Amino acid sequence: MKKYCISCSSWLSSLIVPAKNHQNPYVHFHIYRYNLVSLCEMSRLSSRRTLLQRAKAIFELLEEHKDPIPKSKLKDIGLNPNTAEKWLDLIMYIQQQPLIRLVKTDSNTIIVKVEGRYHAMSRRAFQDSELTYEQRLRSIESYLRALVARELTLDDAPPHTLPSE
Repeated sequence: MKKYCISCSSWLSSLIVPAKNHQNPYVHFHIYRYNLVSLCEMSRLSSRRTLLQRAKAIFELLEEHKDPIPKSKLKDIGLNPNTAEKWLDLIMYIQQQPLIRLVKTDSNTIIVKVEGRYHAMSRRAFQDSELTYEQRLRSIESYLRALVARELTLDDAPPHTLPSE
């Protein structure tokens, strides 16, 4: 089984030589054009993953597995346990927030709230599997009525103004 290099975001192959007498046990050297190049120094400058790449890697891993997976499985995509915990907390926080929509123009981007706090609360209620189906059905009906009312209010409003909650 191949291992994933956390520092350079690449899969380790047989062309890897482990570093000896180094402070960081995870440092390794790639054989690059028959010269040993320190990956920690090289990768930090050129090939660190962006935040979007890390988030996509998390969701791609979740898509690959149908069953629940342990947090330790995030090591396969190069996230150590502390970083994985922070990413999962961030994802959970974002999922609980009201939905937004981005309107991009030539020179700027406008953020429009699609739903307010009540909408977010209703959405969480109908997604809660601990509630009965009747409660969830009432929540989704309430959510849809409030969402339609908000969209009608936004359609009547002048451009670039939003109703207050």
